[in-house]
Amino acid sequence: MKYKNIKITKRTDNRYQARFLNNGTYKYVYGKTQKDCYEKLKSNFTPNIKIKKTTKLNEWIEEWKSTYKVNKIKESTLYHLTLTLNKYIVNSIGKKDITKITILEIENLLNKLQGGRLKQIVYTYLKDIFTKAHKNKIVKENIMLNVDKPNHNKKISKAFTREEEKQFVNACQNSKYGDFYLILLYQGMRRGELLALETKDIDFTNNKLTISKSIDEKGNTTTPKTQSSIRTIPIFKNALKIFNKYKNKKNKLFEISRSPIQNEFQSIMNELKFEDFTIHSLRHTFITRWTEKGAPSKLIQKWVGHSNNNITEKVYTKINNDFETEFVSKFDTDFDTLF
Repeated sequence: MKYKNIKITKRTDNRYQARFLNNGTYKYVYGKTQKDCYEKLKSNFTPNIKIKKTTKLNEWIEEWKSTYKVNKIKESTLYHLTLTLNKYIVNSIGKKDITKITILEIENLLNKLQGGRLKQIVYTYLKDIFTKAHKNKIVKENIMLNVDKPNHNKKISKAFTREEEKQFVNACQNSKYGDFYLILLYQGMRRGELLALETKDIDFTNNKLTISKSIDEKGNTTTPKTQSSIRTIPIFKNALKIFNKYKNKKNKLFEISRSPIQNEFQSIMNELKFEDFTIHSLRHTFITRWTEKGAPSKLIQKWVGHSNNNITEKVYTKINNDFETEFVSKFDTDFDTLF
């Protein structure tokens, strides 16, 4: 007799036995009769389950993304996360068995990256990837606990001086996207927020506009960066002059994509011989100008849609030298008269 191609044989002591492989280990069953042995074999036998010996890092990354990221973060964030993972991790050590990856390999991977901010981003992703792998018992230990976190001093955001601002405003008069840049400068909006702005979002009667959506890098309309980014703010005088030109426009004020806006802005910077400025510098300049005017940082925070006041005060605001000179000249007293 046979069961699942396993033979039942008679022993010298007249009993019957069957030997079978169960998950890598041989087991035996015995019976006084062939039928008795058959029944025992049938009840004790389980299919030989093939245990997957290795899990490649890139396989776990896909599982990690689908479990912990998809539908839990914004599509644009997932898009950038995937680009970063593929470029710096998957293409580097992705094909290795995740249990064989060493601390030294992670350290070397991070050391090869250019820029402290990029190193911190990749480190953060790897830490969560290995933490979740350990939680799911895919690895015995979380090696990222022994990897040094890269240092990164966040660069102070750069704003135009007043003279640079004048030159930029003049250059915008000859730019096909000049109105777009000037609204960013005068309203402190993010580029994606202005790209998504529609005429219906503007209250010309009360001079207010509502920001409730954004255009991401892929051209999709999405929610703003944070909940605090959804806001209704005043339209400032310089911006109002520009908005009035679009009163009769239907739907979006600007039917353009990010790429040409970026290219044109860089052309203006090259023409003016300005260095180290980005489109986001227009937003920085807005914050700086209002800070110089003495506007409460809490109010500026509301206008620009920051989640907390620390971002406005510590990261974006830097009083320019020309304002500092004016301030000292106006308020500094002659201490010599006291002696």
